[in-house]
Order: sequence, then structure tokens, then C-alpha cells
Amino acid sequence: MAPKKGGEMSKKMTRTLLSAAIASGMVFCAMSGAHAGLIGVKEIKVFSANLNTTDAWLQVSEVVANQTGGGDVALSSLGATAAGSVYAISPGSSPDFAIDGIAPQGFPDIFHSATFAATEALTVTLASATELDSIAIYGRDDNFGLLRDIYNVELYDMSGALLHTVLGLDARNNNHVGSAVLPDTSVPPVGIAEPGTLALLGLGLMGLSFRWRQK
Repeated sequence: MAPKKGGEMSKKMTRTLLSAAIASGMVFCAMSGAHAGLIGVKEIKVFSANLNTTDAWLQVSEVVANQTGGGDVALSSLGATAAGSVYAISPGSSPDFAIDGIAPQGFPDIFHSATFAATEALTVTLASATELDSIAIYGRDDNFGLLRDIYNVELYDMSGALLHTVLGLDARNNNHVGSAVLPDTSVPPVGIAEPGTLALLGLGLMGLSFRWRQK
């Protein structure tokens, strides 16, 4: 009788482990379904993507960098800084307007580049390397914005390595904003099995359970 009792206990343990494995897999999949973000962003560079090269002025009302699970971190009030060449006719149109938290705005209360060269860039440096969920670029809120404001955006880490590029971010609309969701580069925490591993564990336990039922 003792072996039979032990067999029943083994079957019960197998069913318990199998249920736990399936439940863990469901929880993991549910967690991994939530969007994380681009890890380690320290610097954001904005360029004009206007194909009219004789009118490709870079003009930015605001850069918005949304932290995963939080708000905009591209703000001077949070330690972000901005740099770029300034339009000589309006020296007050400085890069600082792009991180003041006010958007959209019109000229001269925007960043306006010194020239329309393709190399002109607005560089926003965050206070610390951050995981970003999405970005948005606000353009100039008038007809000149509707004509010009399309952007390419590059995101870099602390070492200066390029992490991701967004092409053709278009703010030529009534809201004067172009936005993009950034890719999820997060990884499963150490010690948590991948869904495939959990599935294999579950299949193995099912096989053991079937074998014991045959005895």
C-alpha cells in the first residue's frame, strides 16, 4: 500500500507544479505584453527632414521625451540642457525654448537654427540616462511650421553610441506635433524564465504525469 500512496502523492505534486508553471507563464506573458522603452537614452538630436533644401530651417517649439512610467524629462526644470546654432536675425530664439515645457509656440519663442544646412541640429541632453517610452517634437504654430516642420531624430547613450533613429517625424498638422513610440529594449529580469522555458517545463511535467497514470 505504501508505494501506491507514494504514487498518488507524486501525481498530486506533479499537478501542483504543472499548475504553477502554467500560471507563471501566464503572468510572465501578461507582464511582457506591457510596453517598456528604449533604455539608456542620454542625448536627443533633432534635424530638419524638409526635402526643400533651400527652406529647411530647423525650428522647434518643444522636445518631449516621455520616461517609461513617468512624464517628460526633456525639461530645463529637471536638469536637461539644449544646444544649437541660433538665428542671427532673432538671437532670442534660443535652444532653451525647446525644453521650457511650453508648446506649441510661434516665432520668436522657439528654437530657430542659424542656417538651413542639413547639418543643423538641436541637441537635448537629459540630466541622466533614461528609459524613454516615446518622443514628440512640436514645431512652429503658424503657416511656416506647416511648410517646414518635419524632423529626423537620433537618440544616443552616455558613451555617444547611437541607440535609435526616427525618420520623418511630421509636425505639419493642426496640432503642430509629430510623435513616435520607441522600441522596447528591456530584457527579462535575471532569474525569471522565458515563456518558452516555462512551456517546456510544463510539457515535461505533463509527460511525467501521463507516465505515472499508466502505472
